[in-house]
Amino acid sequence: THRTAPTAAVVRSSMLHVLLPLPLSLAAASPPPPHIVVVGGGWAGYTAAEALSADPACKVTLLEASPRAAGGLAGGWRTPGGRPVEAGIHGFWREYKNTFKVIDDIGLDADEVLGPFTPSALVSKNGPVAVAPVLATAEASTTAATTPDALLELLRRASMPGADPLKQIADLLPAPLDTALLAEFSERSPLSLLDRASGVGLLACWADFRQEDADSWARYDDVSAETLFKDYGGVTDPLYDELVAPLLHVLPMGPGYDISAAAALSCFHVFALQSRGAFDVRWCRGGITEKIFRPWQERLEARGNVVLRGGAR
Repeated sequence: THRTAPTAAVVRSSMLHVLLPLPLSLAAASPPPPHIVVVGGGWAGYTAAEALSADPACKVTLLEASPRAAGGLAGGWRTPGGRPVEAGIHGFWREYKNTFKVIDDIGLDADEVLGPFTPSALVSKNGPVAVAPVLATAEASTTAATTPDALLELLRRASMPGADPLKQIADLLPAPLDTALLAEFSERSPLSLLDRASGVGLLACWADFRQEDADSWARYDDVSAETLFKDYGGVTDPLYDELVAPLLHVLPMGPGYDISAAAALSCFHVFALQSRGAFDVRWCRGGITEKIFRPWQERLEARGNVVLRGGAR
């Protein structure tokens, strides 16, 4: 059959009907308030619960496998001798800026919770290697990164009289190899001053690698980090074993033979070159559970829209 187009009057009538309240039986039910489940009671889980529950209309349930408390890190405990036992990080390095912000955002005083910045201990497969110095202060926590464009200026300064020669060489080294010269090494360390200074040879590779350049990545991706340091950089075997290999396990998180040179250089550019004090660390003035996660748990539960369930499997 042929349908005629509705007249203007009919169209207006239809539009008017849409604007009028519908009968209760036909009205669409309003959507229920959101209920979000967060799995895992560590830093990420608590931070997610913190952000989501800021909306009073949002219900949050946090599930954590640990039966000790309503959260993984909140589930820490103490031995009969009083020693805290808990999962997760216990040291807070300068570049953990997001963690420091979380501590401030949840209303804790970072100086009451954390101690001052202290040296980091470097440990190899043979035992303690060195203690890295605190290379920045709270008032000036960062120094300008040593970019390739600044090398000529550093070379000029290194030739000036009156400065500590080790400090002059360290200023030319890409972090964290500058630490090889400035750290306080263990008396049992097999590293000689010549071993420690061998990191200078890496400077050319580091200056050549450009973080945002695809050609740099292609050039260095075919070479392992171990080959880069030993064959191209001239780093001695003792320095590689005692300092470089442990740092590769900490930063790109793998053995040098299994990590590309591009990945290692990129990691040093992004992390270690952010500031000269990147390896300075603050330790908690007690258990992470007691100082941070317990008050954080109380804060979340006080909102009334957060349920924390430990022992959830």
